Amino acid sequence: MKRLFAYIRVSTGRQATGVSLVEQRAIIEQYAVRIGAEIVEWFTETRTAAKSGRPEFTRMVRLLRTGKAEGVVIHKLDRGTRNYRDWAEIDELLEQGINVFIANDNLDLRSRGGRLAADVQVAVAVDYIRNLREEALKGIHGRLTQGILPNAASIGYLDCGKGKPKAIDRIKGPLVARLFEMYATGAYTLRQLTAEAERIGLRNKGGHPLVLKVIHGMLRNPFYAGVIRSRRFGLFSGAHTPLVSQALFDRVQAVLAGKFVRRTRHHDFLFRRLIRCRTCGRSLIGSLAKGRAYYRCSTYECPTTSLREDAIDSAIRAELRRITLNADEAAVLEQEIVTYFDDDASVREARRATVTESLAATNARASRLTDLLLDGKIEASTHDEKRAALLLERRRLEQDLVSIEAGDSDLKARTLQIVELARTPETLYESAGPSQKRQLLEIVMSNCVANGKTLDLMLREPFAMFAKRDDKGICRQRYHTDRTFSAETLILVVSELPEQLARALESIKPRPEVKPAESV
Repeated sequence: MKRLFAYIRVSTGRQATGVSLVEQRAIIEQYAVRIGAEIVEWFTETRTAAKSGRPEFTRMVRLLRTGKAEGVVIHKLDRGTRNYRDWAEIDELLEQGINVFIANDNLDLRSRGGRLAADVQVAVAVDYIRNLREEALKGIHGRLTQGILPNAASIGYLDCGKGKPKAIDRIKGPLVARLFEMYATGAYTLRQLTAEAERIGLRNKGGHPLVLKVIHGMLRNPFYAGVIRSRRFGLFSGAHTPLVSQALFDRVQAVLAGKFVRRTRHHDFLFRRLIRCRTCGRSLIGSLAKGRAYYRCSTYECPTTSLREDAIDSAIRAELRRITLNADEAAVLEQEIVTYFDDDASVREARRATVTESLAATNARASRLTDLLLDGKIEASTHDEKRAALLLERRRLEQDLVSIEAGDSDLKARTLQIVELARTPETLYESAGPSQKRQLLEIVMSNCVANGKTLDLMLREPFAMFAKRDDKGICRQRYHTDRTFSAETLILVVSELPEQLARALESIKPRPEVKPAESV
């Protein structure tokens, strides 16, 4: 009696719970009885035959070659292989005189005609797999074109069903956004960020802490900024709600690329990296001498430049006094700001028109790029690279347009906050801690330049306008003076503030004045 192996297979673990394996086993057992063979071992596989490298199939072939059995029985030929590499393994077994029986098909693989028929069946099976793969890729590309990620949701998002965009996880989403904001400051390493993720309770789907490699992949993933990246098809604009802005994502990529140097600080000097040498343009270095802090230029070729910290502090206080608005000036400005937002939306309309025009131009460039590819005038690699850049630009403009549509209230609040800051900037500077003082100076000052022992402070708009104002005019036009600024100009300047300064402004909130209790 022949001693044979039996090989049965389904493509997935889900199919293993059905009746397919049972039916294959029954047919092989009947076939073995008919040819007078004994099944000495069963090999059960739950993997697709489209790719080589199946562990059970490989183990069975190895045992056949060592003579553990005289041959193998397979239910159908496509159960054994659907790729040419595994078919070559079976063909080599036949060449070595090892029997291969097909229980469900009337194929005699020992004859030339049977081998030819088997070759045709394998070719048909391989073509079936190719067609199936092409159709699957078409479906994936269709979903990507719709802006839908066909894979499982990234950490911070939830799956909402097939054909639907991912939704932000109300618990994990804000935690992921917090990691982006922390890393964008350049003050955290990936290892520190991983520890912070564990501290705040951010976990993967299995409930385990995130490892450094996963954190790095998250920071690199443009999905969080509203862009889907496919290794096969490139970049696509997502239909899901972004967790972070494109500007914040770009900042994180710059930090990852090493464009922001992290330095170990032994002394946290208040004005570090805020004052530059007029000669070489480099930042002054802080040092301690005789109980005082000094800021010096370390470039050997530069003239001696040294400033004491208390002298810098006095100059800054004097500059803050120049931009201070009195009660009448602040009240007039606040009233004009409220009136402007109630009656006039010209600034918003102008910005919307500008962004809409830029968005239309970007879409037109993308369309022309596709035409150039179809006409064969550019290479596919060049097309993909330029298309990715245009997609990111379009995403950024779309976010700007959304912020303009919903940004009137934010712009109004930010403008009023600037006025409130200008009421008592020196008092705010005195009461703030070191980090808040630095944030306040970054908001108010555009440049601080040292020349010898002289310090030139340059104010950022709109504070430069405050310093040049006509105090008697109280922000209003007079026939003998030029109006240096108005509420409308102030709003326009505030609307163009960089995102980083706008975020810093949110953290600098003037403290309410405490009135002394009246004596009874």
